[in-house]
Amino acid sequence: MVTYVIQTQWTEQGIRAMKESPKRLDAGKKKLKDMGGELKAFYMTLGEYDSLAIVEAPMMRRLQDIYCGSAHKEISERIR
Repeated sequence: MVTYVIQTQWTEQGIRAMKESPKRLDAGKKKLKDMGGELKAFYMTLGEYDSLAIVEAPMMRRLQDIYCGSAHKEISERIR
């Protein structure tokens, strides 16, 4: 299992849908657990990035699929 630190920036669409964020976080935790991973910590931050997640996951490619989903391809491509 590999530990990842993921920093994200909100898009305009994400800011408009901020009220849905807790539900999206819960859905992400479930998907991560289903693939054998775990969200260790999640923080909202100030500055260049809007959030930081500490995640344990078995494979990076699967992590990209779970964390970003196909609807957020542009974010998925920036995760390395």
